[in-house]
Amino acid sequence: RRRCDNRMLRFMAGVRWEDRGTNDEVTEMCGVQKLKCRLRAPRLRWFGHVVRREEEQTVREVLDMEVAGCRPVGRPRKSWKKCIDEDLEMNELRYCAQDKRRWRGLIRCLTPQRENLT
Repeated sequence: RRRCDNRMLRFMAGVRWEDRGTNDEVTEMCGVQKLKCRLRAPRLRWFGHVVRREEEQTVREVLDMEVAGCRPVGRPRKSWKKCIDEDLEMNELRYCAQDKRRWRGLIRCLTPQRENLT
């Protein structure tokens, strides 16, 4: 999927393969965010909302719940919690979510915003 996207971006930007421009350079030139960054911001916003809830709230209880039962054969699917851990990269950042303003600033730093090209 990324290969097709990068190829279309190169075509639109007029960058040929022989020009030796990297895909990251072409993506930045076109002002397009990576899909990973586009998905990270809403996920972290929701995580901050869940963490700020009271302990008795169902949404908060589900955050640390372990599901009983057998797992299917094969590699386990990545859970939402593991995605959050990868997004934050350090578990200490999790405690910043209690302060809403600080958390929003942190999300902006972790997910670069797209600049207006008009």
